[in-house]
Amino acid sequence: MKKQKELTMILGVIVLVFVLNFFVFRLAYLQEPIFLTHAYAFTAEESSHVGFYYITNADEKRQPLEITCPELGEDEIFEVIDTEQWQGHGMYTWNEMWVDFDVPDRVGDLSNVMLTQMQVKWSDGTETPVDIGEVRFLAAQEEQVLSWSGMGAGDTDASYSMEVPEDLTVTGIRMPMENHFSDLLLVKDGEGQPMTFPASYQQGDTLSLETELSLTEKDNRAHMVIDVVPVLEMETATGEKVCAYLYDSMKYTPDMNILEIYRILHMKGDM
Repeated sequence: MKKQKELTMILGVIVLVFVLNFFVFRLAYLQEPIFLTHAYAFTAEESSHVGFYYITNADEKRQPLEITCPELGEDEIFEVIDTEQWQGHGMYTWNEMWVDFDVPDRVGDLSNVMLTQMQVKWSDGTETPVDIGEVRFLAAQEEQVLSWSGMGAGDTDASYSMEVPEDLTVTGIRMPMENHFSDLLLVKDGEGQPMTFPASYQQGDTLSLETELSLTEKDNRAHMVIDVVPVLEMETATGEKVCAYLYDSMKYTPDMNILEIYRILHMKGDM
């Protein structure tokens, strides 16, 4: 009798675990791919290929084919030119797709256009509305753009250097997106000290600076994809405005691990 009760209890526990696993699986299973929040800002002439990150169930077979964006008109269809899938984590997989906006030929001048939503068409004919965050195509700089002679970038830091072509005064840094990310960027001069403005340089001097991007898990922006290009603003001795782009200084993708997936799904309300 005792053994029969123990057997009954064991069977009951097995059934309970099975039922719980079933419900956990159902609750955790994504009905649609979940796109990360993106913050992109670049000039329309720089690139027409834009990458978007998203999370799918590990058994997802559909592939994105094309998109439309309300801000560009429903008749404008943009092709997904490539996809990448990697780092499977149990039930979920990280993905990235690249969209060719074909800027010059398809929609003309995209300067100062901001995209916030898109409709993704999948290989099985279904469509998914997506909130992508903000993708901004900025107007080209009217002032002369100076090029760096040396550049280097790591995961969260970057360095820049150039020989100053004429007497210049660095007046500040212009941040796209209403300075939503300016508090994340530390800019240091060639001696490793926080850079202050204005800063004057004579012709032939070396202008060197380093940047460091700092994010913590408690900051919701740490779960976004960020690619924003700050502009170093300068002025010549004659009052002419010039500038230089700080490429890769604010380029960030969340760590692609299972904990980050859970954080993103929780923030998106899917867990």
